[in-house]
Amino acid sequence: MEPTNCINCGEELRGEYCHKCGNPVTNNRLTFKTVFQEFYQRVFGFDTKFSRTLIHLFTKPGRVVNTYINGNRTYYMGPVAYIFWMLTVFVLLMSAFEIDMRDLTQSTQELMAQDQKLTAKQEQLNEDLMNWISNNFRLMTFALFPVIAIPQLLFFRKKGFNYIEHLVVLVYSNAQVFVFSILSLFLLYYFAYSIQTEVALINFIFFAYVCSMTYAGNKWWNFFKGLFSYLVGYLLLIFVTGITVAIFYMS
Repeated sequence: MEPTNCINCGEELRGEYCHKCGNPVTNNRLTFKTVFQEFYQRVFGFDTKFSRTLIHLFTKPGRVVNTYINGNRTYYMGPVAYIFWMLTVFVLLMSAFEIDMRDLTQSTQELMAQDQKLTAKQEQLNEDLMNWISNNFRLMTFALFPVIAIPQLLFFRKKGFNYIEHLVVLVYSNAQVFVFSILSLFLLYYFAYSIQTEVALINFIFFAYVCSMTYAGNKWWNFFKGLFSYLVGYLLLIFVTGITVAIFYMS
């Protein structure tokens, strides 16, 4: 059944677009095609939508996610466009501050070194891996989402979301955590202090928070399911990365 009123402003619809606010009439569920069409159409729509999205993802993330999923493409920035801008700011600041990705992960590497003694070959493998991640950071940012979303789909399979819609939750959450990553650049540049370990922890907690505010049902139960699904997703990502690296070095 086609909607008779605009989901953005409530005006009666008379065609493919609302004649009052310009919001397109959307009847289909989200797919890769619709998400990237929205990205190309609106990536330069850097207006009040950005500040509104930035604030509301902290205060009412469920509203941001569900507004986008339900077809309103004008009130908030879409997830792909939003993470694009956040990632762009992050990378530009890294370049301006002359910060290498290995500088950000130094504290994590030191913790790993304390927990286990690495052989020379393992240290070289770790160094090569960090170099690759540093050189392909933007690619890695987008490549990890499809893997991490698999456990999310399983844990929240009864919530009525398809795979792409679960990805929307994940991308919005990770995009917002770039706020803390950007803060970490200033701390590293001005005070030589890295908080990347803390940012990684915030990433887990914030995703769980977004899940608790987005999915229907008990908020605390959704919070812990979000926390656990993200952990499983990261373990799966580490496993896939490890297999890939092993194949690369065996060839």
